Parts: sequence; C-alpha cells; structure tokens
Amino acid sequence: MLYENYVGIDVSKLSIDAFIRESRIHRQFRNEESGFKQLIQWIKKHIGETWESLLICFEHTGLYSLSLALFLEREHIAYAMVPALDIKRSLGITRGKNDQIDAKRIAEFAYRFNDRVMPTSLPAKD
Repeated sequence: MLYENYVGIDVSKLSIDAFIRESRIHRQFRNEESGFKQLIQWIKKHIGETWESLLICFEHTGLYSLSLALFLEREHIAYAMVPALDIKRSLGITRGKNDQIDAKRIAEFAYRFNDRVMPTSLPAKD
C-alpha cells in the first residue's frame, strides 16, 4: 500500500526521535506513554487526522520498541517494526550516527521500500 505520510522513529531506552518525511521536521519524545501521546499530537499538528495515509516505521529493538508498538496498536495506527539489519543494508556505507539522522533514514527507508514494508501487528496475548 502506498502511504502519503511516513514517520521514521529511532527508538532508544529513554527517548524516541521522530522524523516526518514530508514535512522534513524532527522532534524527540520520552519513550513512555506520555511521550507517545505527545508524538501523536505532534503528528496530527503537521499532517492532520488522516491516519489511513500514515505509516510509522521503526526498528525492532526488543523491549525498547515494544511499548511503542503496543500503544500504536491500541490507537489503531499503522506501523511497521523492521529488523535493523534490513535498514542498515539498504543504506550502504554511511558515516556518522545520531538519533536524528537515524530517524530520517528510517523514514526514507519506509518511503523507498513501501512495496516491501508491511504494517506490523503483534500476536495475540494468548
């Protein structure tokens, strides 16, 4: 499915860095429920309430990304948890690393490979 808006998120233990590809803006939030709510408000402010045209993409980082995935599922927002190696291989040789640049690279990855990046859904609790 082709989306109109792509948000890349770099997840770390204490914070998440988000980058909206189409608006070319970045912001950092806490990696907890209150930060996720602020993230959603920030996205609404910049792209509107068109959740059907939005894909949020982030690396699968185990426990650090699980709470974000659970939140997005509860809110019925499409997201893709992608293996970090897939993103790294798509970039080729790169220099420098910081969370803001990584969030941008993840958003670009989701856009470039939108035919292969499929929305994720967590398995049922049972």
